[in-house]
Amino acid sequence: MLLALKDRIDNLCDYTYNFTWQNNKIRPQNVIPSQTGTGYTYKDLIDELRKGGEIRISGNAGKRLCYSMGVDLKHLGGTGATEKAGKIYIEGSVSSEMGMGMVSGTIYVKGIVEEPLGNVVEVVSDEAGFRKFRSITDILCQGQVNDELINNDYDERKNHLLLNDGIMRELLRQDAIARLSSQ
Repeated sequence: MLLALKDRIDNLCDYTYNFTWQNNKIRPQNVIPSQTGTGYTYKDLIDELRKGGEIRISGNAGKRLCYSMGVDLKHLGGTGATEKAGKIYIEGSVSSEMGMGMVSGTIYVKGIVEEPLGNVVEVVSDEAGFRKFRSITDILCQGQVNDELINNDYDERKNHLLLNDGIMRELLRQDAIARLSSQ
């Protein structure tokens, strides 16, 4: 699946369709704005990922790319279980909160990735010119498989992941803010 964008579009490949945070502005059947030559809906992207397919996006993927990717969300009628997800290739930049709540799948980016990130870490890429990201949850549940972490350490025996890359992550930032405000 190929998607070319003229403008920055937020919430692409967002398994929640951003129902809560956008006051239901985004619906699964909505056509993604700013496409050139295609008429894909938000649901089309999720369906492709659920099949284990690949999505290639040229342009700015915006905020909250791959929100809850790989989760069969219970509040949207699902089981709450983890499911396999495909791969996303971004030839352009990605704004903050990429991979929030993501549990499976792979994100490749050829461009700038803004912080804070979500639930992802960078691994050595197997695609020339692209940075590769996997879910922290996926690594803790499935192991590194054949991936090598960049600036982070994983002890498979202890199932312990040490984040040492200096990258701000939104979930960790919110937790730190909550702890500081309770002191």
